[in-house]
Amino acid sequence: MHIKFFNVNAKNMRCKSILILFMILISSFALSKGYADGLPGEYLLTDKWRNLFMMSSGLTNPALLIERNYPSLSAVVSLAPDAVSRLWNSELVMPIGLYRTLGVGVTAENGQPVQNYSPDFLYAPVSTVGDAVKNDNYAVVLSYASNAAGRFSYGINAKILYQSNFDDPKYGAAVDIGGTYRLINHPFLGYHLVGLQLQNAIATDVSGERTMSYPRGLSLLYSLSLVNNKVKIHGRADLLDILSDKKVFMDNEIMEKTQAVLADISVLPMVTVSGGVYVNDFDTINAWMLGFTINTPQLNNGRDMLFSYQLTNYTAENIRGSHSLYLRFEFGKHREEKYARKFAEKADLRENELYNKAMKLFFKGNYWDAYFVFKQLRVTYPNFYKNDNATYYSGLCMENLDFREEAVSLFDSVKLQYSSSSVIPGANLAIMRINYRNADYTAVADQFQVIERSSAPDSIRMHGYYLMGQTLLHQKENQKAVQYLNVIPETHPDYCFAQFSAAVARYRNGDEFAVVMNQIENCVGTVSSGKEQDEIKNKAYVFAGMIYYEENVLSKAAAAFKLVPSSSAYYQDAQLGFAWAAVKSRQWSDCISAGAALAGATDRIVLKAEGFLLQSYAYMIQKKYNDALAALEKAEKTVTNYDGLSDDTLFSKKFMYDNVRMAYKNLGEQIKSDQVMPDNTVLLESMRQEQLELKRQIDSYIAFNDECLRLSLFNRTLETLKEDIEFTLSKLKKIMFVNNKSIQNTIDKDRELDEKIDQLKNQVDELKKSKP
Repeated sequence: MHIKFFNVNAKNMRCKSILILFMILISSFALSKGYADGLPGEYLLTDKWRNLFMMSSGLTNPALLIERNYPSLSAVVSLAPDAVSRLWNSELVMPIGLYRTLGVGVTAENGQPVQNYSPDFLYAPVSTVGDAVKNDNYAVVLSYASNAAGRFSYGINAKILYQSNFDDPKYGAAVDIGGTYRLINHPFLGYHLVGLQLQNAIATDVSGERTMSYPRGLSLLYSLSLVNNKVKIHGRADLLDILSDKKVFMDNEIMEKTQAVLADISVLPMVTVSGGVYVNDFDTINAWMLGFTINTPQLNNGRDMLFSYQLTNYTAENIRGSHSLYLRFEFGKHREEKYARKFAEKADLRENELYNKAMKLFFKGNYWDAYFVFKQLRVTYPNFYKNDNATYYSGLCMENLDFREEAVSLFDSVKLQYSSSSVIPGANLAIMRINYRNADYTAVADQFQVIERSSAPDSIRMHGYYLMGQTLLHQKENQKAVQYLNVIPETHPDYCFAQFSAAVARYRNGDEFAVVMNQIENCVGTVSSGKEQDEIKNKAYVFAGMIYYEENVLSKAAAAFKLVPSSSAYYQDAQLGFAWAAVKSRQWSDCISAGAALAGATDRIVLKAEGFLLQSYAYMIQKKYNDALAALEKAEKTVTNYDGLSDDTLFSKKFMYDNVRMAYKNLGEQIKSDQVMPDNTVLLESMRQEQLELKRQIDSYIAFNDECLRLSLFNRTLETLKEDIEFTLSKLKKIMFVNNKSIQNTIDKDRELDEKIDQLKNQVDELKKSKP
């Protein structure tokens, strides 16, 4: 992430003088004397061997250090088979505030030992005796970069140079100057940066050797970053040994002109492939490079922790290729975070108090009061450094209060006014959520593409995949819905919801029983982290029980229904399913208990009556006719005066809801307008009461509508239920009548038998009396 460039009035006065000084230095040193190619320090002018760090190194242009936002350590080493020297560089960068950066580094060229070296090798034959000596070059570089004003930044390198010179040490010093200008920073057009550097603008001779001066180089670069830094293109043109005296060249050569074009493409979240070509005088390609970078900011709190490899190959057959290894590790806090913390300590406490108060109210769920505190902060302190967060959370407050259009307007304001803010991905997701609630599925799909094209965190992207899967489910695109929902990883909080929705999609799609149940098992197998996760699991248990019931696996169906606790909103559905599973499996005691639990737990007329009806079925099978009659009479009484909801009633309620929603929208527009300020407590209290009443009516209709749309495998229509109650009651009375008639016949027969017995007893008694 590039730092923000601020226009500071105090700095604008200095900007012109800095630019003038910079141009004078460039022009004056362009006219100064240069020396031969291959002179001491030449290894600092070329950067083929460290091109992957070209745009982040002070050696390329000290002004580029202003682009570095974290403290960092980096290192590069270049190795080549049979090379006469080894090149390496290490660098420590420390951002200072928002506008400055310091750096210190060491760059070296370690030569290989030369056997039988002679100081006069140019003029005398090579000696056959002598020690092995070598030539090492070291440069200690102190860098400073500053964002002078607006889009312009400048930088300076101060270099201390050392050359071992085959045991005849030489010392020197040099200064580089450079500048960069940000041309464009646009979400779609990308980030464009142009830079110019004069290397060794001020340079000493090497320990007084006038024929051994440090060479100068003029470098122009252009950098373009697209698609949120996933594609980068860099161009560079160099003039080496500018205005050098050709007499010091062995072949009377003049200054060297080189050009390079490089590209970086992020092919995977952690992998970048780089490539480039090097050209001489816009004519001949003299080398090409290929590089690979593995960056793992996930392991370093969002900071770079990268390793790179670069292969550089030359077109000349007598020059072998080289291999470069890179390492960079960022640490500490982002420069903007450190500045914000420092600023917060010095800023007006009122601003921070308001912000902290609003955040506390928000996380307590007091969205009304939180919104107006955020609004007071934004209006009173328009330059507060966290106003991007304040605007974003204002939108979240409006979303939670169900002022949808106003919430979208605030989220759009965040994107427009704070295009580089870290809350942009959250704002995009919030807009997608609101579009989903509004059933604007085309807008949902468009917003999903916005999130996918951005550099949103994976967590937000996965939320987007879940909403997209739900959208496709509503559109009956079951197979596509499964594809989106199954992208969500197990560690994401939406995972259990996504797995349940995927199970529903597969069931609708007619997928195999085992496949559907596997998705349900994934859902219920997750570790719950809140009430919402518990409820989706309960819903999954009911759904699993329904499927088992259809497959006639009644024991598993009953077990699934029994897993739903009485505190769940799906308890009634579970008890209804359990009762029907008991009927189908002839477990009459379970049917009676489930029916009683259902009738006692619900206020839904149809379900309550069905609970009583199910009890009567079981009692009749058990020949407990009086209990069955009592249950049926309760069922009949429950539905006698209930005629259900007519189409006219549904239309009337929908019409009233639309009117309430329109009034609520108008209230939201008033709240968001500049006419309603937090200090008008009387008006706010009146609006609050109106908001609560309108929201109560909205929530009441939504609950009513959800109840009307809530379907279950076991639910029956009101008319069917009334017919079943009437039929069952008639059947029971007939059974009871037949049973009572049989009992009466038995009683009559017993009475006749008793009468005959009594007659016989009387006859016997009379016979006994008639005997003398």
